[in-house]
Amino acid sequence: MLLLPVAAPIPGIIRGVPRTYAWATLCIAPYFIYGITEVIANPAVRGAAAAVLFAGLAWFVALVWYLRLSRGGTAAVQETTGA
Repeated sequence: MLLLPVAAPIPGIIRGVPRTYAWATLCIAPYFIYGITEVIANPAVRGAAAAVLFAGLAWFVALVWYLRLSRGGTAAVQETTGA
């Protein structure tokens, strides 16, 4: 059950669908919430919560990085035309 938010976008990511990368960033929110809450409130699981927080941040950065790289050609055209 804990892996469901991360597993949901995997088929679209494997196919390389850009919209999947965009909405997959929203699937990381529960991991951020869990990680921040447990790091602050529960010293017993602070290490595991920090690992979840770091992994969620790394996944989020990777998704956004891919989205920025994949639209490289269109962004240059939009900037020059003003569209």
